[in-house]
Amino acid sequence: MILAIDPGVNGALAWGTVDKFTAWRAMPRGLNGLRAVLAVVDNYMPQQGRIVVEDVGMAFGPGVSAQSAYRFARHRGILEAMLYATFPHLNIEWVKPQTWQRVIIPKPPQTLKSRVLNGKEKRDTKALAHAYTTQNYFDFGVDKQCADAVCIWAYARQHHNPSKPTNTEV
Repeated sequence: MILAIDPGVNGALAWGTVDKFTAWRAMPRGLNGLRAVLAVVDNYMPQQGRIVVEDVGMAFGPGVSAQSAYRFARHRGILEAMLYATFPHLNIEWVKPQTWQRVIIPKPPQTLKSRVLNGKEKRDTKALAHAYTTQNYFDFGVDKQCADAVCIWAYARQHHNPSKPTNTEV
């Protein structure tokens, strides 16, 4: 079983086996909602399961308030702690957005090299991710909010390596 997570308030979770996509859920609101979804996923997660989380951060700067940066960092820390508490026996891997996007998105923008994307580039990339999920997982009705999590799951599926060490960065 692979659990893929696009962290953040507008993120999502997607899971399935190496052979088959199972489900997705928008990121739950609040700690109790997140704990409930992780408990459901834990029922299906075998000892050799894998967790892949998008390694994103938020920097304080123009257009981003210190309060927003703090909230995102706090949310990510809570998510990480809950993952370690719920799945202490599993690998938690952190994958940069540019890494999974280069593999999954058919024709990623040239900007996916290493720099931070601007607003239009983010929308274009999100649209390409949604197009990929619509084409490949039509039966699941993946919406734009959950497209990145499903793409991260697809990336993890293509790069399946159960012998990878715990808590690695991809």
